Amino acid sequence: MTVLLATAFMSLGLINLGFGRGWWRGQAWRLAVGVPLLLAYAYFEMPPLVFPQALVFLLIPLVPNAAYSLLLAARSAVVSRRIVSIRRGPPALPYVVALGALGVFAGILAVAPVLDANGLRDLAGASFSNTLPPRADLEHVRVVPQESAEFAGNKVVGQLGTYYRVGDFNVQAVRGKLVWVAPLEFNGAVQWLSRGTSPGVIVVDAENPDTPAELRRRRPLRYVPSALLNDNLYRHVYLTYGREQILETTLQLDDNGDPKYLATLGRPTIGWSGQRVTGVVLVDPESGAMTRYGRDDFDHLPPWVSRVYPPGLALEYNEWFGAYVHGLWNFLIVKRDVHARPEVFGLLAGGRFVWFVDHTSPASDQSMTGFTYMDSVDGKLVYYTSSGGEFNSRGAEDAVASNPIVRQGRLLPTQPILYNAFGQNTWVVPLVANTGKYQTLALVQAANGHVVVGSAASRSPQQDAFAQYAEFLGVVRAPSSEAGSARGGVIDLLHLTREQATLCRRRGQRSASVAGPQRRQRALQRDRRRCGGDSGSARLHRRGAGPMKAIATPRLALEPVTVDNAAALLRVMQAGNLREFQDVPRYTREEFERRVAQRPKRLHARAIGRFEWLIVPRGGSAPAGWVSLRLGDHAPGIAEIGYSLLVPFRGRGYAYEACVAVVATAFGTSDIARVEACCVPENVASRNLLERLGFAQIKYQRNGAVVRGRAVDIVVYQLAREAWAQAGSANSIATSATPKPK
Repeated sequence: MTVLLATAFMSLGLINLGFGRGWWRGQAWRLAVGVPLLLAYAYFEMPPLVFPQALVFLLIPLVPNAAYSLLLAARSAVVSRRIVSIRRGPPALPYVVALGALGVFAGILAVAPVLDANGLRDLAGASFSNTLPPRADLEHVRVVPQESAEFAGNKVVGQLGTYYRVGDFNVQAVRGKLVWVAPLEFNGAVQWLSRGTSPGVIVVDAENPDTPAELRRRRPLRYVPSALLNDNLYRHVYLTYGREQILETTLQLDDNGDPKYLATLGRPTIGWSGQRVTGVVLVDPESGAMTRYGRDDFDHLPPWVSRVYPPGLALEYNEWFGAYVHGLWNFLIVKRDVHARPEVFGLLAGGRFVWFVDHTSPASDQSMTGFTYMDSVDGKLVYYTSSGGEFNSRGAEDAVASNPIVRQGRLLPTQPILYNAFGQNTWVVPLVANTGKYQTLALVQAANGHVVVGSAASRSPQQDAFAQYAEFLGVVRAPSSEAGSARGGVIDLLHLTREQATLCRRRGQRSASVAGPQRRQRALQRDRRRCGGDSGSARLHRRGAGPMKAIATPRLALEPVTVDNAAALLRVMQAGNLREFQDVPRYTREEFERRVAQRPKRLHARAIGRFEWLIVPRGGSAPAGWVSLRLGDHAPGIAEIGYSLLVPFRGRGYAYEACVAVVATAFGTSDIARVEACCVPENVASRNLLERLGFAQIKYQRNGAVVRGRAVDIVVYQLAREAWAQAGSANSIATSATPKPK
């Protein structure tokens, strides 16, 4: 229908303006030749019939019509001089006037965006904010760049490559998760004629590079961009909705994971520029069924529609907003407050899919003036100014490229995207090989350019990068390094009682007072076996740095974790039930052993790193879990305790013995002054237990930890050496009252 309307409208340019005798014969000839050509033009070129801009299309038939008529007029003028009886041809003036009027109108359309630069700027409707953007959900960070998606997609085509090629990938949110989606397109006209439909789409996880690309062949796709004639997707939409501009067609996945096409409609508002979205059409690529939603009906769009505004239009809005901040002449000459950046990326922020653009002053190509998040469905654009003076995307890429790890590995930084991670503007920069294959992830603190590169040898380089970054920022995380510490986190249950410490202290005092050196030595050795290592006053007076030793308790052997037994701990860490309240990372055996080898060997208040013991029940050989002390994340003299037990070993009091022995070791063999512990507010059992054991709550920290990639609030508790020493008989707790671990 639209093709016929476009042909009929453009046929106005075929009017014979030489009115007089023989007019109809000339008009019929023009229509006979021109209409088929205009019909072919309208069908193949699909000009949008948006008015008044569409008046320019009259020049397409009018120019050859005028040229033909002027040639006839010139011929008639020459011949009429020789033969007086011959009538003159059609007059030239009407054609000149018509061409001049349309030419002037076309010129006005061309210069309108220049003359009304302020109008383009205001189209964005940007609001300003001096706060940070919504906090990033670290489970849904875009780490797979388009190059890696294309690399993965091309690998799964296989034998289908004879007929099909991978189409353009677009990033989108599917059920709250970022994915890359691309259709299988025809390789050419012959392949379309022989096959007729595309077998499906390719889906690549944009958050997890280890997830293999999926060739989804649920439904044959008839209407795709590479199909010909009426099966061409763009033409299929144009034939019904050609009275609006088709700004973009994108392949998106519905709630069932089936492909649907979405065509964004719009119209220019300032000349041929200043496009404003007017509606969207949902297309079933199998049946061709279409449904249009007007701009006012966007609230009723299906929930699976994650993007309506095209990235190109989002970038134009940002360029107009940044370039024409004080008008055209300021942009051309003074350039005061001008800010723009020619890149746009899609990401999830606050549960919404948004387009991100960072803005940079022309005076500096390394720092930001701010950045924008633009909602991809309703088009709302927010300009965040809190990042002024911080590293921009180019500065972040340069900082990553100069990192020794990146240079040594010959990795290429790509797709820098700014997130609010741990309350900091943070550049997330994937690193790829020259083939486009994802290798690892780099994080750049926008404030000062500090670079963290995830270990490519670890099971999850991005988790490793975020763990390192959290350590650098001093953010309290859930257990996130080699094994679970209480850092940030979440202590399942902390069986650290004053009663056991009191018993050990009293036994040590009694043993030290035994008459005779031999009897005193035997008594002290007996107490070491009962309470773990040295005990009593002999232990409390030794404040120097002590080497990490095995600790014995009545029912447990606490074996120091070394390179020799690191594999045993790594196996324990893989138990899925340990991750309910803590973020236990996944490492390869080689990477984990390398990290264990780098740990400190002597326990003292100024040590930096982790001291860890395997919990092994006596009479057995399989570890039941682990207990650890971590130092160096706070001021000297403060340690964080953490532990985990496998489910079959819970409820037996093992955590009680292990934690008491380790805390006794911390206070007895070193100058550690305080032990801290953290838990999420929802873990009521752990909070009650910590308070009952003498830990005092010192702060409540919002988003202070990361558990399974998600920021959580934490409560921080502390136990001082003095409280441990003074607990004594006033707060003794029977061992039988030990709470059962959850």
